[in-house]
This record gives sequence, C-alpha cells and structure tokens, in this order.
Amino acid sequence: WLREAILGQEVKPPPAEVPALSDSAGDSAEDSVLIKDLLALHRNKKDCHDCHARLDPWGIPFEHYNAVGKYQPLVPKEGIRIRGFDHNKDIQRSDYSNYLKTINTVKVDASAKIPNGPSVNGMEELKQYLINHKEDAIAENVLRKLMTYAIGRELTFRDRAEIQKILKKLKVDGYRFRDMVIEVCKSSIFRQYQ
Repeated sequence: WLREAILGQEVKPPPAEVPALSDSAGDSAEDSVLIKDLLALHRNKKDCHDCHARLDPWGIPFEHYNAVGKYQPLVPKEGIRIRGFDHNKDIQRSDYSNYLKTINTVKVDASAKIPNGPSVNGMEELKQYLINHKEDAIAENVLRKLMTYAIGRELTFRDRAEIQKILKKLKVDGYRFRDMVIEVCKSSIFRQYQ
C-alpha cells in the first residue's frame, strides 16, 4: 500500500503459483501473532524471498497498529489467542481493556531495513525517512493523482513534460498542497479538458 499509494511505485501482483501467506507459513501460522513473523516464514520460501525482501520493510513499521488502526505497542505471547468481549465476564468496557492488558505483554518489533536505505523502527522513523529522502516521489505521486482526478483520465506519456514542469515550480516552495491545486488548474493538461 505505501509503495503504491504514497510513493507512486508500481507493485506487480504475485505470480499465480505463489501460495498465500498463511499457506506458505504452514502449521506455524496458527501460532504466529505478528504479521512480521508470518512474513519471515514466507520469505524462507525460495520463490518468495526476492519480492518480499523489497516489499516487507515498507509494511513492518505498521506493526504497531492493529487491524482497526489502533496503536498497540504490546501483543500476546506466541500461541495465546485473544477471547472476544464476554458479557458475563466483561461488565464494562474497562473490564475487557483490563483483560487485554493482562495478556498483551510482548513488545512489538516494528523495525525493518528499508531497501537501499536505513533501518527504521516504527512509523515515526519511517515518516522521517520518507520526509527526508522521498519528498520528491511523494509530491509527484500526489500531483499525478490530483491531475488524474481533475481531468478524469489516466495520465499518458504526453503529459509527462507538463507534470515535470509543475513539479519543478512546486519544489521551490516546498510542495505546498494549495499551490499544487492551483498549478493543476492552471496547467495546459487541465485547461484542454474544460
């Protein structure tokens, strides 16, 4: 998601013969709590290693967040399954929260080595890396998405020069979003569709 939606990189789908993450992890997938652990098992498969070495580091810093986006620095020990909310045991929501605190005892490891970049630990370090080293790629991706939305079609090779011209102008003032919208509206690409 990060590579496609934020950096604007094309990520090809896995080959048809590649097994699902849980299938390639085998029986150990039942005991694994963290996606990072499942990915490590999946990467051990010879056919999966090369792609996942380039993909996984971008997603591992998200490990501090659960399936609904809530920050979770701790998880249960391996093999422990979390029970759902039980109206007989959990009279109030705080009772269930207290139950979760008793079983979430293992610190989440959200560290990863970015391909051709540094090691990062968690979202804050990943965000800093993206801001300091990928600002141009992010700005280009946002501009391309704005322009695509504005003109109602995919950009083509012929649009490339105009996009680069706009990016050069925007970079001077730090890629401000307001300026980006204005430049999209002023562009020849947009004006030809009015």
